[in-house]
Amino acid sequence: MDVLLGLDVGTTNCKAMVMSVDGRCLGLGSVPTPWTRVATGAEAPAADLLDAVLGAASDALDQAGVTGRVLGVGVTGLAEAGVLLGRDGQPVAPVIAWYDTRGGEHAGELSAAMGARAFSSITGLKLTDRPSIFKYRWMVRDLGIGGMGTRWLSVPEWVAHALGADQLSEASLAGRTGMFDVIGGRHSAPMLEWAGAPPDLLADLAVAGEAFGYAGPDTGALAGAAITVAGHDHVAAGVGLGATGPGDLLDSCGTSEALIRTLRSGLTPDAVADAVDRGVSVGRHMFPDTWQIMTGIRSGLGLWRFLKLMRVTPDDLPRLDTEALTVEPGPASPVVEDIWTELATLRNIGYEPEPAQIWRAAVEAVQLRAVQVKDLLESMAGPTRRIVATGGGLNSEAVRVLKRRILGEFEMPDVPEAGARGAAVFAAVAAGVADRPEMLAPVA
Repeated sequence: MDVLLGLDVGTTNCKAMVMSVDGRCLGLGSVPTPWTRVATGAEAPAADLLDAVLGAASDALDQAGVTGRVLGVGVTGLAEAGVLLGRDGQPVAPVIAWYDTRGGEHAGELSAAMGARAFSSITGLKLTDRPSIFKYRWMVRDLGIGGMGTRWLSVPEWVAHALGADQLSEASLAGRTGMFDVIGGRHSAPMLEWAGAPPDLLADLAVAGEAFGYAGPDTGALAGAAITVAGHDHVAAGVGLGATGPGDLLDSCGTSEALIRTLRSGLTPDAVADAVDRGVSVGRHMFPDTWQIMTGIRSGLGLWRFLKLMRVTPDDLPRLDTEALTVEPGPASPVVEDIWTELATLRNIGYEPEPAQIWRAAVEAVQLRAVQVKDLLESMAGPTRRIVATGGGLNSEAVRVLKRRILGEFEMPDVPEAGARGAAVFAAVAAGVADRPEMLAPVA
């Protein structure tokens, strides 16, 4: 049987799905993303990331028992982290995790040079240390790479290239670099100039679902497969779930939970800057002439710190969930505030607080923030028709129950690894198996 392969390079794990040509999951693989912790966050050699992705792919192919050809490979994943290549096409610096704070001082320099609103009106991003432009500038200025680095590829773009694809950029990923004009749909010359980057630092644009190239003969079972880059992981998950229509709200409950809506109307620079001022990032969708608006809640990171504070292990979580759902909140109950920020607040703590009370307060705080975000996105994109939720955060019973009570009813399609499935769907288009992604939407 001929198959398709979707790869998702995530913050926590690198995942793979083998999918049949009619959209069925045949095999899954997952390998921890090999970050090395450093004082500012985390980093990894690009080669180690590739090895992890290939390990996940091998496990998925073994589980599927593939006997036919791999027709297409799609790669999605985290966006702001990237691989800086030299003239020989080899990495010249480690991959810096998207949440790493290196380069933060350069964000201050850009703010002084042009102002935060001008930056946001071009890029659709908040001026923080997250966009790739500051990681690049740190590599060039602080790491001393200078002119050695000539091409920046996002991690998914680089994985595709390492498998045999051409060096090409995809718009939803380029839109997270801080070097991309979100309205014009092209790389931003002013931002590249500010960064001190060559004008062709970012590769030519191609569209998810186009064949970026073909897997080389040294890729084993993948040899000859059409390769495509399937865009930003959160947005790819929406494609994998069939949650990209008007009125669809995607709640992607991963390490950095994001709520996403799709826009097909034009935007102005002022409208983009206003959205960013309100906490919404604006980016290109993988679909042509389409935008996605997104706000992160960072619930995975936010909730994890409370589990760590209470010394709760993953094995203990089911028990804690059960106890939290039996707690009756009242005026004297603990309260968690600002859970999506770097410094959350836990207040109203009595003399004998119970872990179940604190856990419930933390989970409720996430869902209350989700309601605020939903309302904010609706002010730009109109009423929500349905909520589709996915991601590892939903493994918690307390999260599922309290999300329904506070945010509202939501669908949980029976789709394991939605991001990897979205990548496999785009692989189907690149391989000529499907004319468009909607043809392989999951069956309700």
